[in-house]
Amino acid sequence: MVREKLYQLLPAIYRRKDFFNDEPLRALLAIVEQELGILEADINNLYENWFIETSDEWVLPYLAELVGIQDLNDPEKILPIQRSRIGNAIRYRRHKGTPRTLELAIEDTT
Repeated sequence: MVREKLYQLLPAIYRRKDFFNDEPLRALLAIVEQELGILEADINNLYENWFIETSDEWVLPYLAELVGIQDLNDPEKILPIQRSRIGNAIRYRRHKGTPRTLELAIEDTT
């Protein structure tokens, strides 16, 4: 069967009863585990999309809109420079105060 991660989490008494009843519980948990694998993959993909460096390209226009960047050249075709621009906007907003933000902007332009 599959990894049987869920089945192995069951107490031994239930696995033993299941063994003597032609293992319907094992079959049910195998189906649930397949769906669990799909769900885990989706959650991992969502986690990757939280960060500008690892997010999918389709997420970038939404992140840009959240930080106030509205003039992306072509949202359908995100270039690495646009990704860094969005990342810098996020970084600027994390720092409080104008002097530190200006320092960062000057460092980025030089």
